[in-house]
Order: sequence, then C-alpha cells, then structure tokens
Amino acid sequence: MTSFFLFAAILLFGGFTAGIIAGLFGVGGGVILVPVLYEVLGLAGVDEAIRTHMAVATSLAVILPTGIRSAMGHHEKGSIDWSFVKLNAPFIVIGVVIGTLTAREIDGTQLRLIYAVMVLIVAFFLIWSRQNPNIRFPWPANWVTRLYGVLTGCLSTLMGIGGGIFTTSYMISFGRSIHQAVGTAAAIGPIIALPAMVGFIWAGFDNSLLPKGSLGFISLIGAVLILPASLIAAPWGVKLAHRLSRAHLELMFALFLLTVGLRFFISVFE
Repeated sequence: MTSFFLFAAILLFGGFTAGIIAGLFGVGGGVILVPVLYEVLGLAGVDEAIRTHMAVATSLAVILPTGIRSAMGHHEKGSIDWSFVKLNAPFIVIGVVIGTLTAREIDGTQLRLIYAVMVLIVAFFLIWSRQNPNIRFPWPANWVTRLYGVLTGCLSTLMGIGGGIFTTSYMISFGRSIHQAVGTAAAIGPIIALPAMVGFIWAGFDNSLLPKGSLGFISLIGAVLILPASLIAAPWGVKLAHRLSRAHLELMFALFLLTVGLRFFISVFE
C-alpha cells in the first residue's frame, strides 16, 4: 500500500509538472512524462523489454487531452498559426503511422537512444541559435514543411511527445516568434497523440509481458493518476509563457531539453 501511494505521488507530481511544461513550451508534456513513467514503471516491476514502450504510449494518452487544453489557452491568446497546422496535419499523421510501425519492431534501448539523440540535437541547435540571433533562414517551400511534418510525426511517436520540440524549433529557425511557435506546437500535439495512441494500443495488444490495468502499451492506472494534475496545470503554463520574454523562454526551453536528453542518453549505457 505504501508503494502505491509513493507511485501515485510521483505520478501526480509528474502530471502537474508536465501540465506546466505543456502550457509553457507547447510540447505536450511528453518530455517530462516519458522519463517519469519509465522510472515509475521500473519501480513497479514492469519488464525492461516493454517499459519504454509503455512509458511512451501512456505519455501519448495523457498528451491528447492536455494538448487540447493547452492549445485552447494559446488560441485565446491568438498565438497559433492555423495555416501551418492545416498544411502539416495530414503529413504528420502519415509520420505517426510510420513511427507506430517502427516502434513495434525496435527494442526499448533503441527507443531511448532515439529519444535522447533527437532531444539533444534540438537543444544544441537552440543554444547555437541564441549565440547567433540574427541568423534566421527564409521560410521554406510548402513541400519542405510537409516533409518535415512526416518527420515530426514519426519521431514524436517514437519519443512519446506531442511534437512541440520539432515544431517550435522549425518555426524559430525560419524567423517566427517563440510565442507563436509555442502556440502552434500546442495545436500540433493532439494531431500526433490521437493516432499514435491508437497505434500503441494495437502494437501492444497481445503482448504477454503487459501488467494488469493495461490497454495495449498504455498503462490506464498511470494515465488516470497523471491526467487530472496535468489538465489543471496546463493553463498556468500558458499564462507563464506569455509573461516571459522571447530570450528567457528560448533559454529555458533549451536548458530543459538538454537536461532531459542527457538523462535518457545516460540511461542507455546504465
């Protein structure tokens, strides 16, 4: 009983933190939830072979409603570029399908390595862009944005995130403001989360290692514990994002990604 309350407390704290992060950075909260869920599932005795898959899938299940809540807040602030969302949405879904099929075929260590490498690349890019603030590339052709949408959908599915780190970085690189990038990223999250969540249910449906209370690779217990705290906290993150300057928000985002990426990279070799 004591261990259950400990798990519940960790998950509630993780959900609250993820909600703040979702609203603040438009990232869906998965970059917080995946590491938290991975550790908690380990404490609960979930087999290493499926632990990362369950952490990713459960994160996506939480991202769907949290992302919608975050996107509503940013929409009220007028910071979502809906033309970018409409252009990207179909191609993001294609990427999600590719990511789901890939996740079924790779093991947990490979999944963690993909997660760590991609997060660190984005973090270092953002740090570099802060040192070179005047370097911004002209907005690309639509086919480039669509191709990037496929990549965003695929990698976000493998990482259990809402695609915010990729959308935000892309828009910043081509001269959009950090506040518009964060708002648009928040709207992208649910588009990734819904089909990805369904895909992970399918991918893990007949897995013999799944613990009780699972729907495919999704831990229903974990999702139920995390979700209320995440939904409550998301609007607070939105308000905080619009109070911070562009420079401070970009720096916080980069340091946040660097910390999470290093943690997962180290876990690959533990």
